[in-house]
Amino acid sequence: MGADDAVLVQRDGPVALLSFNRPERLNAWGSDLSEPLLDALEALRVDEEVRAVVLTGEGRAFCAGANLKRPGRGDSPTDPSGMPSRPAWKRRDIDEAGHPVFDALSHYPKPLIAAVNGYAIGIGCLISVCCSFAVAGEDAVFSLPQVRLDILPAYGGTLRLARFVGRGHALNMAITGRRVGALEALEMGLVAAVHPRERLREEALALARDAARAPGAAARLTRESLDLGYDSGLEAAAEADRLRESALRAERAYVE
Repeated sequence: MGADDAVLVQRDGPVALLSFNRPERLNAWGSDLSEPLLDALEALRVDEEVRAVVLTGEGRAFCAGANLKRPGRGDSPTDPSGMPSRPAWKRRDIDEAGHPVFDALSHYPKPLIAAVNGYAIGIGCLISVCCSFAVAGEDAVFSLPQVRLDILPAYGGTLRLARFVGRGHALNMAITGRRVGALEALEMGLVAAVHPRERLREEALALARDAARAPGAAARLTRESLDLGYDSGLEAAAEADRLRESALRAERAYVE
């Protein structure tokens, strides 16, 4: 691992720390982050020594949304996810137009904790709610601005958020695009705890060590049990989002 790698990996006994390493652009999302993240998650998944993972960002942001300055790499406004077009990380039956990053995070078999520092905007916000749970620094800011940009929080994004904060809060955030600070995020259930920024990683790693003490199979099956109660609705929501996005593009083209 080099200091210039897009995703940094640090191991400390049973805990691993993954960090997005594009601080010069506030870790704006693109395939240069999604592909190494998937590779790192897979390597840690098969590493029997690692029992819990923390995901965070270098610099002033966790992830400030899609990187729209790199057209042709899955980062344009018509494909804001930055997802690989032909994912090589399929462990479930994922369509090529699907959501390999969201799927890998949502179904990760080990406790996965988002340590949200600074901005978690758009896809950054959705990444945090795909983890097992999240903790935040006092400077954390969450937002889903997609609707204001005339696109959707795709791949079942609004439903993923609603799982944490409830239907009303999720629709409020999605439709208004407003920014939610750390303390409000704690009140609505978006994060499990708020810490001073300088102690965020330390606290998240301590929490991961606690999670790592749980028997691995029990922790995995507990998450699977919870997922089964949700996922029958999520697949349909994600497919519906793809259809709605197509309809929205068609309507936009008709108006123009």
